[in-house]
Order: sequence, then structure tokens, then C-alpha cells
Amino acid sequence: MAVIQGGLTAKILIMKRSKFLKLKWWDIVKGAIVAGVTTLITMFITMLNTGVFPTTWDDLKPMLIAALAAFLAYVLKNWLTNNEGKIAKPDNHKTVGVPDTTTGGREQVPDPPTTPDDQA
Repeated sequence: MAVIQGGLTAKILIMKRSKFLKLKWWDIVKGAIVAGVTTLITMFITMLNTGVFPTTWDDLKPMLIAALAAFLAYVLKNWLTNNEGKIAKPDNHKTVGVPDTTTGGREQVPDPPTTPDDQA
């Protein structure tokens, strides 16, 4: 949580990751943003090459294909990435800062090391 002026709080979605083979709503939103930026960059490059603002279907079609490809690549990458950012690997539930749901939110404490005197 980030504190904003006036004491308001807002969630920061920059570093949140979806679980392996799962998507969250922000994955779709961020994918749409990537697609929009890709369209703008492609449009700018087309304008530099041709000197004309793209208005015909023949001009817009490559931009829309690039935007769709960028969206699908971003969403597919997030779908195949685990909660640590590793691609095509199952989630690690013992990640620091991520509560372990199997223990009801309680932190697991390792057993103390045993010594030969304890075994007697």
C-alpha cells in the first residue's frame, strides 16, 4: 500500500504477479496498455516513413495486427509466469513477503536443530 497525500491509501499493482496459469484483471489492463502503446509507436513510425497520417485500412491493418500480437504476447507471458517471475515453473509458496495460505497466514517456524544430547 502506498500512502497518498491526505492519508488515502492506494494499492500499487506494479509488482503484483498472478499465479502460474492464472490471470488477474490487471494483466488484461496492462496488456491493453501495451497494445495501445504499440499502436501509437507503429503509427508514428508509419508517419515518419510515408509522411502521411494513416487513415486507410491498408495503413491501419499492420498497426492493429502489431497491437493484437503485443497484447497476446503480454497476456501469454503473464499466464505462463509464476509468482516469482519465472516462466513455465510452478508457484513457489514460500516466497518472502507472500503469505502461505496452507498455514492460515501463520509463518512456519523451522524445527530447531537436534544435537546428540537431545536424542538421549
